[in-house]
Amino acid sequence: MNTFAWTTSALAVLALAASTGAPAAVATPALAPVTPWTYVLDSFNDGTEAQGVGNASAFELYSIAYRQQGNAFNVAINSNLSVNRPYPRPNTALNGSINYGDLLLNFSDADRFGASDALYGIRFDGANDTTLGPGLYRQVTVQSLAQVNDGYGSFAQYGDRVRSLGGTPSWGGLELEPYFDPAAAPPTHLQSGQFLGELRFLDDAELAELKFAEQGAIGQYTFGFSVDASLLPAGDFIAHLLTECANDGIAFAAQITDPQAVPDGSGARSLAPMAILAGLLLQRHRQS
Repeated sequence: MNTFAWTTSALAVLALAASTGAPAAVATPALAPVTPWTYVLDSFNDGTEAQGVGNASAFELYSIAYRQQGNAFNVAINSNLSVNRPYPRPNTALNGSINYGDLLLNFSDADRFGASDALYGIRFDGANDTTLGPGLYRQVTVQSLAQVNDGYGSFAQYGDRVRSLGGTPSWGGLELEPYFDPAAAPPTHLQSGQFLGELRFLDDAELAELKFAEQGAIGQYTFGFSVDASLLPAGDFIAHLLTECANDGIAFAAQITDPQAVPDGSGARSLAPMAILAGLLLQRHRQS
């Protein structure tokens, strides 16, 4: 439903140099421009629950958005599933509820998802079944807890079920193959990892900048979180997120860039121009 497009994003911070014969005035630094969000849209009818699909499912993931603002890597989600609030399944789910899995980021150059020293993970839903505390982790190992959460044993099983209900399975900004093995159990959770840093949930003012509705995303809940981008390796990565039951998921390709330090001014009358450039991303997306 979306098309692939190459995009170039650039953030430039410019300073003006003044040279007059008048006494030097105090320079007022300009505010850094706000980096636009990149939106990745999933199919709006591929979240399943019992006999329902799409908006009839509590697990429908509509869209994920991301941006790097200086040293902050921000992620926002629009879906029918709330965060940090258990969705009760007392008789069929591990720990009696179903929530989000963890956001997994793969910085390796492998064509397929698999074990790698370049795997990172973010546990953001404190109500899920991951035993690690919330935060950013590196050198992670992952596990699938979908089947113990009343979910699917493989990506293929999920896709078949969606189609049987009249839906259209999608993984947002990524095709299922070759990155995922259709016969494999969906990797949903962190199993182990080395803690790197805390995460911060986005506040109301930050969430107000998001324009999910303009992208057609109509999920009941919108939330987001931020981690320190300097703790992540610079370069391209593929990220994916599944609900604990793997009843829906979304993936995207993005890039972390090294924020360049802003040098001090060389004098009262001049400031050096600077630029921070982001790289090319292959992504199904919209920006605003």
